Amino acid sequence: MQEVFELEGDQIEPAPRIGTHLRTEFIRGMGKRDDRFIIILDIDKVFSAEEITSVHEVTGEDERLAGNE
Repeated sequence: MQEVFELEGDQIEPAPRIGTHLRTEFIRGMGKRDDRFIIILDIDKVFSAEEITSVHEVTGEDERLAGNE
């Protein structure tokens, strides 16, 4: 993530169709700000529950090893 900002509804378009070989269900839409295009992600679909749990487990383990728990 580079920055967080708000977009108005007219700055957001539906997610593009990128052929049949790429999964795009995690893309909520495309935004435009100034001359840049922004991909809007559905964070609940980017990672599975198992992946999120794994990240929490690894992060917790790293904190314990560093003595930060």
